[in-house]
Amino acid sequence: MIKKEKKGKLAKLKQTKPEFRDPLWEFYYKHEAKILAKKDLAIKAAAALVIATILAAGINLFLNYKRSQGQEALAKAFEIYNASVVKPEEVKDAKGRVYTDREQKYKEAAAEFDKVAATYSDQARLARFYAALSRKHFDINKAQSEFEALSKEADDLGFWAKVALAETYAAAGDYDKALSLYNQMKENPGQLTKSLILYNIGALLELQGKTKEATEAYFQSATLARSSTAGRKAASRLEALDEELYKKLPEDKPEAEEEI
Repeated sequence: MIKKEKKGKLAKLKQTKPEFRDPLWEFYYKHEAKILAKKDLAIKAAAALVIATILAAGINLFLNYKRSQGQEALAKAFEIYNASVVKPEEVKDAKGRVYTDREQKYKEAAAEFDKVAATYSDQARLARFYAALSRKHFDINKAQSEFEALSKEADDLGFWAKVALAETYAAAGDYDKALSLYNQMKENPGQLTKSLILYNIGALLELQGKTKEATEAYFQSATLARSSTAGRKAASRLEALDEELYKKLPEDKPEAEEEI
């Protein structure tokens, strides 16, 4: 009986003895639901990444296509803008695109640049600038308002829009506004030379009848770069307006070495 009881106890102990499990499997069973949920999430995330990559590639291809189309449209507009204007009898001997009417040429160029600006955002500002340059030849008021808008940006195109705006003001006889812009550019001439800006200031002052101020601007322009085109023009006007001051001009000195 005792033996049987012992056997029974041993059998019972064997039945209740826990089985050994790998700790990793224990962790898996305990967190199975979470792991499976994260697995589904990872699969979904991977699928989303693949879709996003495909979409990005498609968008990139589309943008490259649009950019290429925009460049072609801009080139077409430039072809008109740069076309020669010849006499009717010279058309048959002319090469490339030509016009016999200057105003018609610029109207067509402006229309093409307007199309580019409306259709291709990456070419829009440049197209608007050249549309305004074209309009200077047949609608100066609209060109002026377009240059005013473009000149507000502090970049290279904004600077050139300011130059074009000053020229437009001068062409319209609004000398004070043109002078204001040139005086601003005098301190930051960008790709222009300070000598050229000073010459333009002198020319505008002379048109206003302000001879003394004009000769001072011409003197400064010629002093900076006497051998440059602007410097020679300034010296010529200075000689005509004030010969004594003209005689005081120093020998030519490169603009980069001179400060005013």
